[in-house]
Amino acid sequence: MRDQKERVYSIERLTKNEFRHALAVNLITQEQHDNYLQELNELTSYIYEKYKDSLAFYDEDWIKINDYYEKI
Repeated sequence: MRDQKERVYSIERLTKNEFRHALAVNLITQEQHDNYLQELNELTSYIYEKYKDSLAFYDEDWIKINDYYEKI
């Protein structure tokens, strides 16, 4: 479980860094940046809350994470 939470945290941290870089080099607008961060925060909050006492992630939640990452 700890490895999975660390994996989600790593994905979250990497994605936020990518957003900051994309904004800095004008690949995305401030509005897009803010929207992406809001969606990311909602997704990770959902994951952290759902699995705070659980031992394993469900496949559908990894699919949600992957779908979000692919979308952006």
